[in-house]
Amino acid sequence: MKLRKLFALALAAVMLALPVAAAEPSNWALSELTDSEALGMLSDEDMDAIQDTVTAEKLDAICAVLDARLAAAGLEKKSAFTAAAAPQGEVTRGDVMQRLYDTAAGYALPADVLDAGWSPVEALQNWGVVNGYSDGSVQEDRPCTLEEALVMGSRCATALIDRLGGGSKGLLWKAEKGESVVYLLGTIHIDRGNIYPFGEQLRGVLAEAQRVVFEVDFGNQDQIAQFAALQAYSDGSKLSDHISAELYQRVVSALKPYGYPEVIVNQLKPWVLANLFTSLQASDVEEGQSAAPMVIDMYVYSKALVEGKEIGEIEGYMYQGQLFDSLSEEYQLAYLEQSVEAFEQSKNGDEDTDEMGAAYDELIGFWIGRDIDGFMQVYDKDAMSEVEDELTAKLFGERDDHMSAYVKEILDSGEKGTTLIVVGAGHMVGETGIVKQLLDAGYTVAAVEDVQ
Repeated sequence: MKLRKLFALALAAVMLALPVAAAEPSNWALSELTDSEALGMLSDEDMDAIQDTVTAEKLDAICAVLDARLAAAGLEKKSAFTAAAAPQGEVTRGDVMQRLYDTAAGYALPADVLDAGWSPVEALQNWGVVNGYSDGSVQEDRPCTLEEALVMGSRCATALIDRLGGGSKGLLWKAEKGESVVYLLGTIHIDRGNIYPFGEQLRGVLAEAQRVVFEVDFGNQDQIAQFAALQAYSDGSKLSDHISAELYQRVVSALKPYGYPEVIVNQLKPWVLANLFTSLQASDVEEGQSAAPMVIDMYVYSKALVEGKEIGEIEGYMYQGQLFDSLSEEYQLAYLEQSVEAFEQSKNGDEDTDEMGAAYDELIGFWIGRDIDGFMQVYDKDAMSEVEDELTAKLFGERDDHMSAYVKEILDSGEKGTTLIVVGAGHMVGETGIVKQLLDAGYTVAAVEDVQ
């Protein structure tokens, strides 16, 4: 199995069995805390302290994420800029505003983004980060909760990237029939750290949709439990009984730094571990982390869920799990061995050997910039489909037909409203893809034009 082949299959095969984190923040903050999590400002550990006063250390971490996003936008750092002193004692809302302002003002922002005469409060109000209270105040002297600091941090990042004309555009199409509108968002089931924030246009599409449909409903607990059971051997055997001792030790050793103990690894089937290695590599997870950053699909799901939108699924966990579980044992073993080899190469410190990592970065770039042609050149689905391969046959073909029929049913329903379909971009493109099938059937469908 060639590396390019494995890479293409892996993008379509990465499973997204990630439960939505339970939390008890304020209702008004839920949607924006999803942005904070996607940006890397909010961690699972933060949820226990979400209503506590933010610490100076956590404020540093929030500002570091903002700084990284501005640097990634290509802004020049102002060497002569001097930030205000770090807050002493209990962190106030004014302290948070000052630090966020200092972080942004450390870059050469255009005058229409940051006027030299603005105070920190005025700047954040002009950016829409701080709206104030009914009495006109912003309560600068009040202790700032972690929740408030996270919301201000994510708002700041989004507002500044918007004003700089940045943010991810996504691979996006629009189909219409009568009063029915369907947006088609082709995703890449990974995040390599620079996808968020979404651009203003893409956020607008999500806001417009009354219903959002995914490959699977990530909150379906019954199917998650069934899917978990499907991943482990049920006949009394273990992974070590099915693969060579050498490969087994490589698998165990590679996963140990990511929090996967041998007793768990030995219960899992080869296809599960192959997908896990691909997910860790694709999302560029560091040692000590047991989970990938928030993938695109999960981010959109979380936003839709907390905003009260209707959620739908086209396939479900068990449908997808059974695709992999039905692979022959010979194929599963080859898939695992190739995935381990690619993962080891990506972690050996030699960038020249991480061809798959470089390819992921290229595809993410196409996704961020909505370069559909570039994506299709690298992800040559039609060429893949010409080669006889167990997994390719299961991942596309019939699934493309099923997804296309689902979209057609919505368009033919005659119902007024907007639906957002969120599935892997590989299902959108190519001769068997959703877009081509809709066009061939006479529906009005086109790539969404970028709004500058």
